[in-house]
Amino acid sequence: MPKKTDFTNKKKISYGITETKVINMQDFKTDSIVEIPVELLTKAKNIRDVLTDGDQELEELGASMKEYGQLQPIVVAKDGDRYKILVGSRRFKAAIKAGIPTLRCVIADDFEDERERILKQAIENEQRKDMTPAERENYIARLTELGMNQTQIANALHKSRIWINLALKAKDFRKENEEEISKLGFEPSTRDILELQKLTDDGLKEAIKETVEAGGTKEELHKTLAKKTKENEEKEKIPTFNEDKAEEEAPKEKNIRKVKISVSVTFSEDDMKAEVSTEGGSDKSLSDAIKEACNQYLTENGWRTDK
Repeated sequence: MPKKTDFTNKKKISYGITETKVINMQDFKTDSIVEIPVELLTKAKNIRDVLTDGDQELEELGASMKEYGQLQPIVVAKDGDRYKILVGSRRFKAAIKAGIPTLRCVIADDFEDERERILKQAIENEQRKDMTPAERENYIARLTELGMNQTQIANALHKSRIWINLALKAKDFRKENEEEISKLGFEPSTRDILELQKLTDDGLKEAIKETVEAGGTKEELHKTLAKKTKENEEKEKIPTFNEDKAEEEAPKEKNIRKVKISVSVTFSEDDMKAEVSTEGGSDKSLSDAIKEACNQYLTENGWRTDK
């Protein structure tokens, strides 16, 4: 025999959802909004558990909730005689720190599977723009482990495929060089990680050491990376081609063909797309090989080369 519902302060709010003030705990209808005592809420798995929230951040959030009220309800699902938090674990932890006795909750059905949990929590956190780069890289990697390809993830999150691709590349490098990167004292962005990835092992150590010695800030890291990039460009500069000199130095052998092929690359920064074209020369196979090599290099460095 189900327990008799015992509500107070029941009122209608927008979209036909009922908001109630709870005195006794019982089963609530899906989509209703109720206030539930924090001791009856259970913190479930969350994508933001990769890194621990700082005490100061939680205290500031709790103080804001005390002063201005809880601006957004958290989302919970029935879990035995308690309610499991689906979305809103930071507000829950902040409420406990601030001594807030109840939280306004939306009653929802539990997630169908791990994939749905990660996607919904990711969308909520991305909308608030409070996720760290490492948290973002980790949940994207987890979605690939659950069978989603990069295009599916991009469509679900309303992001570009190149955004997903870069996050996955950065995640692997961040993990492989975790000890060295931790010396920075802050979490570098995904873009910074990809710039560090271009360096040799010694170059990576030098860049981090120089950044720390210069003050250990994100601004100093950007300066160091810009300097390292310029140094690499200087080293990799291709000498100006002198056709007359090349003719003089060419081996005097029979059956040597000279083929001149021009290569041009067009870049679109908006969608990280690059298009390679080649002109000249009678050897089409050589021209195609050069174009393929250029496309492969661009793809490996985060550019999209498909038409």
